[in-house]
Amino acid sequence: MMKCGFCGSTIARRSWHSSSQYKKIVWACSTSTKRGRKYCEYSKNIKEDNLEQAFFDAFNMMCSNHKNVVVDFLKTIEESIGSNETVQKSKKISEDIYKYERRLSKLVELNIDGLITKEDYESKYTHITKKLEELKNEQQNLESNYKEQKDLKEKIQSFKSIFNNNQLMTEFDREIFENVIDTDIIGKIDESGIRNPYSVTFVFKTGLKVEENCTAKKSLGIHKSDDFVYSYSQNPTCGDCL
Repeated sequence: MMKCGFCGSTIARRSWHSSSQYKKIVWACSTSTKRGRKYCEYSKNIKEDNLEQAFFDAFNMMCSNHKNVVVDFLKTIEESIGSNETVQKSKKISEDIYKYERRLSKLVELNIDGLITKEDYESKYTHITKKLEELKNEQQNLESNYKEQKDLKEKIQSFKSIFNNNQLMTEFDREIFENVIDTDIIGKIDESGIRNPYSVTFVFKTGLKVEENCTAKKSLGIHKSDDFVYSYSQNPTCGDCL
């Protein structure tokens, strides 16, 4: 779930001084820790407490000040999922596949009975098998899209359930985090080329994105609204980290 915003590698959990009273849990770029700082020189180790705080703040901010935005977003996404249209297209393709398979069977019978020339048989056989391959590939893509749409609907329902049934967090909740977050991107380079290794972008499973500045903060509580950046994907079904 954790990705480096500079090199794209995994952000891994590490324990410092695990056998002493100074034990500390941090999250660090795998490239930097395994290959050396020069291979991802801008990434920083992020304390786990600060990451948990960032999610806590982001979730509470949405629940308290941006609930109408979240509700509108979820409604828009649900309306854009055309699962019924996908089912109809898949049904039509299945019918076309059946027709071409029948034509292929008849063509083979004609060839066996010697009622068609070799040239005609090979030409028609090539045409039909090519068309069948195209239809089956299209059907496979539709089935994959349908599964993605179904999965997205389930994710939206899960998100709604968590979002509507929970009051503001009083402490970090790992279960909620794992159920609503798809990817967590640590570090970023903005449009001006400024690097911020402490930026954390939470990409929710519905496509929502919330950006926080993951530095040491006060004890758990809602942070200032000007630290909050909210956006969402224009193509939320892709599930990529925008």
